[in-house]
Amino acid sequence: FAFFPRVRFTTTIDHLPDYVLLNIFNYLDFLELCVIGLVCRKWYALSRDRTLHRRVDLSHVQLTPKQLKLLLQMRAMPPAVEELRVFGDHHCLWACSVSPRALRRIQSRCPRLRRLRIHNFSFRSSSRDKCVRLADFPDTLEHLSLRGSIVGRSSFFKASRQGQSLSRLQVLDLGRCFFVADAEAKPWPWLPSLTQLYLEGCPFLDSTGYFQDMLRKLSKLT
Repeated sequence: FAFFPRVRFTTTIDHLPDYVLLNIFNYLDFLELCVIGLVCRKWYALSRDRTLHRRVDLSHVQLTPKQLKLLLQMRAMPPAVEELRVFGDHHCLWACSVSPRALRRIQSRCPRLRRLRIHNFSFRSSSRDKCVRLADFPDTLEHLSLRGSIVGRSSFFKASRQGQSLSRLQVLDLGRCFFVADAEAKPWPWLPSLTQLYLEGCPFLDSTGYFQDMLRKLSKLT
C-alpha cells in the first residue's frame, strides 16, 4: 500500500470570497438568512444582499396579523423583494384583521413588489376606516392572491379617491374568499391589465347585471 503524506488545510469558511458565500446563502430561506445574519458583521451584510431577497416565501409558517406587522417592521425585510408569500393562522382568522396601514407598510418596505400571495387573513373590520379595499394594495403588483381570506363585500371594491389603481395587475385570485355581506357590493373596479381572474366559491356574483358589468370592465381576460 502506498502512503500519502497527510495534508493539513488551513482554509476556513472565513477565507471564502463573497460570491461563494452568496451562492451558499442562496439555498437558505428568509428566516434562515435572518439567523445567519447574527453570526458576524460580514455575514449580516451578505445576508441582506438584494440577490437573496427577490423572493420571500413564508407560506410554511402560519402568521397572525400581529406577527405580520412585526415582520414588516424588521430591518431584515429588504427593498429588493419582488415576491412575498405569507399565510395566516386559521385559529385567529375571525379574531383580528390586516389593516390598510399594514398594506402601506408593505408598499414602503417593498417598492419593487410585483407578486403578493397573502392567504387566510381577514381584511374586514368593524371600523370602516380599517376595512381593506382592493385599491389599498401596492400599485406595483402584477399578481395578487388572497385565497381563503375574509373581505367586506361593500368596502373591498370601493374606488380609490386617487382614481384608478392597480393598473399593472394581471392576475387576481379571490378563490374561496369569504365575502361578508355587510352592504350592497360596490361596482367592479377598472383593472385594465387583468388577464386572469379566479372567483370560485365567491357568493357576491348574485346578479346578471353585476356579472355583465364586470366582464365589460375586464376586456383583456383570456
